[in-house]
Amino acid sequence: MMKIKGSLRFIKQFSSLFFFSIVILAPSLASAQKVKLTWTPREENNISQYKIYRSIDDNQHFVEIGSVDHPTSTYYDNDIEFDTHYFYVVTSVDESNNESEHSDLAEVITPKVYHLTVSVDPASGGTVSKSPQKSEYIDGEQVELSAEPSSGYRFDHWSGNASGTDPTITITMNSNKTVTAHFAPIEYSLSISINPSNAGVVSKSPDKSSYSYGEQVTLTADANSGYEFDHWEGDASGSNSTVTITMTRNKSVTAYFDEQQYTLTINIEPQEGGSVTRNPDKQFYLMGEEVRLKAVPGNEFQFDFWSGDVSSNHPNITIIINGNKNITANFKMKHRVAGYVVYRESAIPLNEAYVDLTGDTSATVSSNENGYYEFSSLEE
Repeated sequence: MMKIKGSLRFIKQFSSLFFFSIVILAPSLASAQKVKLTWTPREENNISQYKIYRSIDDNQHFVEIGSVDHPTSTYYDNDIEFDTHYFYVVTSVDESNNESEHSDLAEVITPKVYHLTVSVDPASGGTVSKSPQKSEYIDGEQVELSAEPSSGYRFDHWSGNASGTDPTITITMNSNKTVTAHFAPIEYSLSISINPSNAGVVSKSPDKSSYSYGEQVTLTADANSGYEFDHWEGDASGSNSTVTITMTRNKSVTAYFDEQQYTLTINIEPQEGGSVTRNPDKQFYLMGEEVRLKAVPGNEFQFDFWSGDVSSNHPNITIIINGNKNITANFKMKHRVAGYVVYRESAIPLNEAYVDLTGDTSATVSSNENGYYEFSSLEE
């Protein structure tokens, strides 16, 4: 606050014996740049003007700083600085240009002013507003500081000539002060789900428990055996197994997988050799699914062996699907033994002669009227 001491009073009279008293009626300080001097003369004999004198920091070296014509009795000193001691006196001048002695001394002490320096850490973390917003503050003036974080940051605390975690504080300017507003990045979580849960895994790069605002995270989906990656849902999208997301908030991502479907191709060799039944009989099979195969030989054929993605000589087999399968059922023709029975001397056919076949296979047939006999569909 500006301090004022004393009053102004003329102490010398003119020959006409009139006196004045002078006081600072309404001294004011507008941004510490102006002092208003007001006086009231006791008498008004032959006065033409008033002169105002000022001394800085002492009361001896007075310099005229202005004058006003009578009857004006107010003067503004606009050349005022903070933290300075001013002394004022006033004289009166009559129409003959006679000047009285100066009045009593009046003092004005302007207040001290201080600077407030505000910084932000980190620079991108936010801003600080001051109210009132000025370059200098009068001694004792209160200033409200409000910290506003940028996107992805939160206010953390004050340091320097202020403290605490409240983003809005009030400080009293009684010295030059330096205040720093500290902001901290907001940490965001990234939740990953897999559907179905056993279908695969998702890797994160970088792999952390939380992420700062604007940080980029690359997600890669890897399918387990029997599955294939299908698409992303939640805070990621698309069918590419690798995707990059930017962390601007807490995010949740689901990786969807589908069970792989496999084909079972059955070949017959030779084509007329027979057929193969499958159970279950489907166009596509899932990983791990069991399929029962049965080789059925055609007429004059017998099953020989399986080839391709399976090896067996048993006509009934069970296979487990673990990929696309290509299997061939191999058949072979059965053996046939035939001939004629005739009289040796005349080569006349012998009817109803019995012929026995012995060995790994045994059978008996009789010849016909032409002496012909046949053992058909003999297996090895």
